[in-house]
Amino acid sequence: MTEPSQQRGSRLLGRILPAAVKLWLHSQLDAVEGLKFELEGSDRQVLSGRLAAISLEAREIVYQGMKLTAASLSARDIEINLGQILRGRPLRLQRAFAVEGQVEITDKDLQVSSDSLLSEGIASFWHTLLQHPGTGAEIEQHYGKAALADLSADNWCSDGPQLCLSERGLSLSVAGSGTTEARLAGQLVVHQYRWLNLVNPQWRLRSGTWIASQALDGFSWDLGAHTRLQSVQLEPHRLVCKGAVTVQP
Repeated sequence: MTEPSQQRGSRLLGRILPAAVKLWLHSQLDAVEGLKFELEGSDRQVLSGRLAAISLEAREIVYQGMKLTAASLSARDIEINLGQILRGRPLRLQRAFAVEGQVEITDKDLQVSSDSLLSEGIASFWHTLLQHPGTGAEIEQHYGKAALADLSADNWCSDGPQLCLSERGLSLSVAGSGTTEARLAGQLVVHQYRWLNLVNPQWRLRSGTWIASQALDGFSWDLGAHTRLQSVQLEPHRLVCKGAVTVQP
């Protein structure tokens, strides 16, 4: 249930906009629990179609099939379609704005999200790793000559490549159509706000031994110009990301 907190600075914020914001938030989410939000702004700002600020907290969030345990976010200077809202129309964003804060993801969240767009992203990420110089040679060395072809195909068993949070950091497991299975784990480090670097990556051999990957040490990927990541905290069963993203209308 949504529980907007006491609003400040505007009668419109106290009477009309909470309902419009509530409907908009629920239209963006597949599921949410414990949603609380606070709006800030003066009558003059609101009448010009601007919200000075909004802050929200929520838990057990599902966004486009992706599960999040908790989120604490805030944004400023948001332009909305006030005239249409006053006529009973849904809230619409008039321009892009930055949302900053932190989100928490657990191992359970990753399992629940396996059938979402996340699974497509993980598969694409695995193919990117395979194309990186030296990765194929390491797979052949550690898992056998037939393993590379097996793990390069899209006929994986189960739901395809899987992510989990382990004592070694973020862990990626890939099982082929036969008995081939590869597992890669490593830590993540933020670089220049929009890049993630893979640090100390290791392959898990069939014997259970972990061996360092020379090819993938320092591998980085771009999160995009609309992302400004501050930190990624990896724990055995929990991932906390802090930063900002740009929300498009």
